[in-house]
This record gives sequence, structure tokens and C-alpha cells, in this order.
Amino acid sequence: MILNFLNFLKNNLKKYRFYLFFIIIDLLFFLPVLINRKIIGSVDAYNQFYPYLLHLHDGLKQFTIPLWWQYTALGYPFAGVVQSGVFYPINYLYFFIHPLYGYNLVLLLHFLFLQIVTFHYFDYLLKKYFSNKSELAFLGSIMFSFSLFVLVRLDIYPFILSMPYSILSLLIIEKMKDEKDKSLFYILSLALTFGLLFLCGYPQLFAYTLLYIFIYIVHLFIKEKINKEKNEHSLILLKNLIISIILTLPIISIQLISTLPLLDQSLRKYTKDFFFNQHSYQPEMLITMILPYVFGGMGKIDYFGPDNEFVELAREYVNFISLISIPTFLIGIYRIMKYKYKEYNFLILILLIFLLLSFGKYTLVSYLLYFVPFLSDLRVPARNMFFVDLSLIFISLIGIDYFLRLLRYKTGIFNRLKIFTKLFLIPPFVLFFIIFTFSNLKTEIIDTIIKETILGSFFLIILSLFSIAFLFQKIKKYQVLIIFIAILVVVEKTFLFFSQHYLNLSIGNIAIKNKESLLRGSNQENIEYNYFIDSFSIINLISKNENTRIINIYDPFVSRDYYYIFNIDWGNRLPLPFLYGLIQNNLILSTFGVNRIVLTEENINKVIQNIYYTNFKTFSIKQENLKTKTNPENSIEIKFNNTQNSNLFILEYEILKQQNKTNISKKLKKLILEKNNLLQINVNNQYLILRSIEPLIKEKVIENTKKFSNASQSQEIVDHITIPFFSKAKEITILINPNLEEGITIKNIKIYSYPPNKIPNLYLNNSSKVYEITKDNVDNTTLQNLDIYKNNNSCPIIYSIKNVKIVKNIEEFKKILLLWEINPLNTVCIEENELEKIKKEYQFLDEIEKIEFNKVEIENIEFFNKPDQISFTAKVKDKGIVVINDSFFDGWKCSANDKEIPVIKANGLVKCIILKDGINKVILKFEPFYKKFLFLPFLFILVYIVGILTEIRRKPNTR
Repeated sequence: MILNFLNFLKNNLKKYRFYLFFIIIDLLFFLPVLINRKIIGSVDAYNQFYPYLLHLHDGLKQFTIPLWWQYTALGYPFAGVVQSGVFYPINYLYFFIHPLYGYNLVLLLHFLFLQIVTFHYFDYLLKKYFSNKSELAFLGSIMFSFSLFVLVRLDIYPFILSMPYSILSLLIIEKMKDEKDKSLFYILSLALTFGLLFLCGYPQLFAYTLLYIFIYIVHLFIKEKINKEKNEHSLILLKNLIISIILTLPIISIQLISTLPLLDQSLRKYTKDFFFNQHSYQPEMLITMILPYVFGGMGKIDYFGPDNEFVELAREYVNFISLISIPTFLIGIYRIMKYKYKEYNFLILILLIFLLLSFGKYTLVSYLLYFVPFLSDLRVPARNMFFVDLSLIFISLIGIDYFLRLLRYKTGIFNRLKIFTKLFLIPPFVLFFIIFTFSNLKTEIIDTIIKETILGSFFLIILSLFSIAFLFQKIKKYQVLIIFIAILVVVEKTFLFFSQHYLNLSIGNIAIKNKESLLRGSNQENIEYNYFIDSFSIINLISKNENTRIINIYDPFVSRDYYYIFNIDWGNRLPLPFLYGLIQNNLILSTFGVNRIVLTEENINKVIQNIYYTNFKTFSIKQENLKTKTNPENSIEIKFNNTQNSNLFILEYEILKQQNKTNISKKLKKLILEKNNLLQINVNNQYLILRSIEPLIKEKVIENTKKFSNASQSQEIVDHITIPFFSKAKEITILINPNLEEGITIKNIKIYSYPPNKIPNLYLNNSSKVYEITKDNVDNTTLQNLDIYKNNNSCPIIYSIKNVKIVKNIEEFKKILLLWEINPLNTVCIEENELEKIKKEYQFLDEIEKIEFNKVEIENIEFFNKPDQISFTAKVKDKGIVVINDSFFDGWKCSANDKEIPVIKANGLVKCIILKDGINKVILKFEPFYKKFLFLPFLFILVYIVGILTEIRRKPNTR
């Protein structure tokens, strides 16, 4: 058996040697992370992706697919979050493996998969004009997989999973064009690849890949027309592409069905203009593509990249390919143009198009894509650099091949030195001269360029010494030099990436340990059923470790209503001073069960010293004391005296919207000028509040109105405004600057002020502190000066109330909260549109506001002990109402003693139920209609795999 195995290795080593190289290189590269049991990632991995996969693991252990995520933002449908990867089969490895190892294993497998697919794609393209260039394809795969564009995105789990499928689809398209006798095989393969690409959890790359293929087919069609050929290839490809897309729909259908309702309620749907073109790649950043180590160079490869002013989120702009990419790219362009390698002209076109798309708001092309369905919903144009880098590296391979050809036929140190100088030294220095002569760069950027270029030249010196001195004889097998360059690239990236980035790869692990100790210290009264609010960097994973629930954490699908109630920012975080306002007027936090508040030392002092107890009596500032004027730029300026020395004000205003149809030209003009539907509120020129108007104004078709353009509607908006505590101004100036489209005006402005008073023990003060950071109870000194306070006024996670108040909409509910018009422990607010549901089931509740409900005794609470399920025992006399502080969403069903009862939307966001006399065994389950069809993606994936295997077996017999 051993001899047979050795013979197999001997016979197949040449064939599989590159796979072996990939495995060895990857294991060595990631060894520091693996041996220390760290998660591969930095911030997003801990905040979002690992918790999602951990949740999937917990569900699989109970032999079910979890459909509800209960840990953040009051909960939302888990399967609807594309990034969760619920329907991606390989994620089900978590059933068999510990989540920590499973997460790293899946990531490493896809990293290896990316290398193999890229190798085959480059190899296939190279063999059209070059022979036996597998080594060159191997080098290209190493250059791409170890480019910083890929490495820094190891933190974005679904992006890494999607990359290999994207390139695999390009390879299939190439083969589909050349091998028409295998059409069915490639159609099924492409459909399966598209399906997996989407289910991986990164639909943005799915859209970019379709765009790439469409451009390829159009280019092929035009080329055939110019050459007066039949449009055989292009039309057949287009037909096969359409069939493949149709066939992939059954695979992704359940993901779409579960995601679209969530998207419909998502804040991002209503803030698309704001996110559109976010993180566009500035054209001036091309300088960093020319100079090897600027962006992500030595000393600059921490998670957030270089500290330059024009960078918003620098990780998105890290695009360093490898030390030899620019010189060889220029040589490759020269060879393609001179020797007319027709097939490769397309890659130059792709590079230019996707480079333009990467520039985002700096080019008109991106704005035109805004009107293309699906593409208009994508953000971060800089991620188009995926295809820019892929094309750039392949063209560089042609340049490397030319360099190696010269070395093959030129012997002697002097000749080789001349070649190296001509190809690698002169072109960059010419470019440097042009850049420094004609560019107005900042001094610090120039210093960085010089520093990083000097450091980068170290690797170029090694390469030159190896090619000039060590290989002193005529190179017969230049494969040796290719392998050496590949190893050099990996060594370079290992040193570059881990020398400063290694600790950042495990920063989440450090934070988790500290937060675990925080929660253990504060876990005195069974807080696992209550929410946290946090004022410093959140690590989402604690919610999984301690079963706590966090209000303010980055979530991609925060609902517009949740956003409106909590005044969160675009990333679902609570910016200062809104945080102070929420704590000061903590009825909002208390209503939704926030009973722990984590504050840094800086925030503690401001809150404790300046927060005022509200005695439920607010007063409106008299209109005659408000000095209001409208400025020429349509902004509204309000001045008044702060006689109460207050920090907190309630601003109530009415928005009047004229329903005007906006044509495409107006929409495009607004986008280019970056006029988003934002309401800007400036208080004493110290704090700018940005509000998206769209979530606040719900578009409704006005009944019986034929002339839609003449119809109008008004919407009442209430916001709390908190003046920064360090400035208790005697005179307050509020500037409302509506940067809005035509037809929107603001009127009926009212301002309420809270009177100052001392803080009783009921509210946050030193006696409500439940945990204090010391050197003895944390593992890392950077997280000291952090305390947890208890909110004694918080509603329980499940509780009963006496009274019901009917409100028109969520805006009226928020106004009631801000003006302290109800006590949430006694009264629940229900919107008018829920009344029909109540009356249908409970005939005696026609006048529900006049009824005083009885107290419900709640016992045996099991809050998501089972996936997607809440249960408890409720004892009530006559009738009672129970509020559950967990998000309301279509699909929730409730049974009391096995009889189905309606789940009612309460307090604008959460659930409540009405119970009748007796002891009720209550079970709430999230059972959306698509739960019955969860098997479909896996079924169709299996069917297509069987079809592909059948085609592989059938084809040889029919030739």
C-alpha cells in the first residue's frame, strides 16, 4: 500500500505540485493565528460575521436552521440577513466542528479555493498565446491572493467566500465560448456557481460579476461586428448566460424571499442616496498604485490603513498588489499593444471600466448606474478594484514573461543589470518625477512615499541580486525564477502583514475577554433577559457568550422605525450627545428594557454631573419668546433664552410634503450635487444632527386623488436635542437647515424644555454603579476606566400592563415618550391599524382604551432557550395584556393553551398579546411562510451537481 501511494505521488506530483505549494504557503502564512487559537479577522469578524456563524452553529446543534436573531437591535429575521450565510452549504461544517475552528477552516478553504481557481483561470488565458505557462499562472494566483486587497478583507468573511466563485464564473464563461459541445455542462455549472456566489453572503460581488460578464459579451459582439464575423460566440454566450441566470433563481429564491421583506423595512432602503457612492476611490489614489508601499506599506498596515486626510475608511482603499506589479504591468501593456494579443485587449477594457466604477462619485458613469436596478442599492465603489487588480495582475504576468525571456537569452551580469535597470528602475523613476513635478501633494504624503519606497526597494534589490548574480548562467528553465518570485511575494506580504497587523488580528479576542469579565461582574440579578446600551467600541460576540441583548451595535438591517425611536446614526450606534439625551430622558431606554448602561470615564463624569431628573412635567416655551426667522438659504433659525439652565430640549415640527414627480434628469442632478434628503439641525454651532427625511415621511398613495402631483401630506416629527454638557448656554440657537428636494417645507415648530433637578437614587448615579474596572478584573489596561450602571427604571423583558393607549402612528408614540405622557410600566401604545386584528379575535375590546386590564402573573420564562421561540406561563383573572420587548415582525405566531391568538405590534416596535382568564401556557414562535421551503436551495444545488456529474460521464461516450 505504501509503495502504491509513493508511486501515485511520483506519477502525479508534477500535475498537483501547485496545489501542494498553495497548501504549504497558506499554512505557513496563517500559522501565527492558528496556533494561538485566534479568529482570522479584526473588527467586522468579531462584530458581525463570527456571531452570525456562531448563531447558526447553535441552531444546527438543535437540528434546526435558526430564523430569528435576538441579540441586537431588539431582534430581526436571521435568515433574511444575506451576510449570515444561512443557505450556504459549506457553512454547515459548523455542525461538526467547534465554531472557532470551523470559522477559520471555512475561511482557509475558500482562500485556498481562490488560489486554485485563479491559477486555472490565468492558466487558461495564458495558453491561448503562450505555451506551458503554468508556473506563470501560479505566480499570478499568489500575487492576487496575497494582494492587500484580499488580505485586508479576510475580516469580511462573506467577501472572501464569494471571491473564488466570481473568478470561477469567469473561467466557465471562457470555456463556454470555446467549447460549444459542452453547453449543457457549462450552463449547469454557471447556474450553480452563480447560486453559491449569491448564497455566500456578498451579493455586491454577484452584481459586479454579472456586470463583468455582460461587458465581456458586448465587447465580443462589437468585435465580431467589426471583423464582419457572424455573432456566433456572443449571441450563444448571451443565450447561455440568460438560461444560467434563470436556472440559478431556484437556488437563491428562498434567500431573496426572506431578505426582501427585511430590506423593505430597512433604514438603508430609505437612505440609499446617502450611502450611494460611499467610499469612492479618489483618482489621486492612483499614485499609491504606482509606488509599491504607500497604502498599507511598512508601518501603515494596521486595520485602518494610512492616516491620510482624504481617506474615510482606509481599509477600502488598500490596494497594494506586489512589489513588481507596476513595472511589469507597463511592460505587459506594451507587449499587448505591440504584438496584438487580441484576447487580452478585453482585460485592458475591464481594468479601465472597473477603475472608473471604483472612482464612484468622481465620475459620471457611476451616477448613471444609479438608475440600474440592484446596482443602485450597492455601496462602496472602491470594491470594484477586485476586477481592476485581477486584470492588472494578469497583464503584469505578460510583462514578467517578457522579463524572463530576456534573461533566458541574455547572459552576463552587465547585460542582465542593463535589462533590470531598463525594465524595473527607469519607468518608475520617470513616473515619480512626473508625480512630484506636477502633483500638489501634502508634505506628510511625500515623506511617506519616500520612506515606504526606500523600504520597498529592499525586496527589489533581493530580486535583482537573484536574477543577476545567483543565476549567473543562461536560464534554461526559468520556472525556477518564477517560483522564487512567488516565494518572495509571500515573504514580503508575511513580513508586511504580520509585523504590525498580527496583534490587530486578535484585538477582538482581547476585547471579548474584557467584556466577558465586565458582564460577569455585573451579572448580579439575572440580566440575561435584558438589554445593554454601550458607549464605547462594541464587540457583538458578548451577546452570544452571555446571552445578553445589545441595543446599539452595527447591524446591516436596522429598521427605519427603530432608527427613528432611538436616534441612532447610520451604523446603528448612539452618537454623543444623543446618548446623554437618552439617559437624561431615559423613558425610551426604560420602555424597551435597557437595564445596563456601559460608560467610559469621560462619559461618566458628563452624565453624572449634568443629568437632570425629569418630574414628568415639561413645559412649552412660549411662541412669543421664540425668535424665528427664515434665512435666504431656506434654513430656519430659532433663538431663545435658556432660563431653566437645561441641557435637553424637545423639538416638535411638522413637515409638509408636496407630492411632486421627480424626473431622471432632476434626480441625476441632485445626486451629482450630493443633495441628499437630509435634515440638518445645528445647536449653538456645536453639534450637527443629520436626519434622513425618507424614513420619517412614509410615502402613501392618497385615496381618491387622481392628480398625484397636486396631493400633499404632512408628517409630525419629534426629536430630542441635547446640548453638549460642557456648554450650558444662556441663549440657545437652533438652526434647522432642510437640504431637501423641492416641495418639502417645515412649519409649526414647538420647543419643550426640561426643568433641572437633582438626581434621585432611582436614576443613574454612583449608587447605581454595579461594576467598576480595575487592574485586577481586566486582562488589558486599554479598557480601564469603564463602568456599568444599572437603570432601575427599566421595564422587564416580559411584563403585563393595565392600560392601552391608541396612537395614530409611531411619530405620535415617540412624542408621547419624549413628553413623558405615559408610564410604560402601566400603559402600552398600540397603533390604530392594529385594532382590526384585536376586534376580530376579542369582541369585548371595542373600546379598549376604557378597559383596565388585570395584572398577569408571569412564570417559567424561556426566552429563546429554543431557536426562534419564547414561552412562559401566564396566570390572569378575566383578561390581561403582556408586552414582550422583542421586535414585531410578520411571521410571529402565538398560541395560548394550544389555541392561536394574534400577535399585536406595540410601542411602535415590539410585540404584545392579550390573554383570557385562567392559566395560559404561552408559546411564541417565529414561523414565516418560507419556513416550509428552506430545503429548496439545498435540493436544487444537489440536482445541479448530479446534472453536472452526469454530463461529465456522458460526454466522452458521445464524441
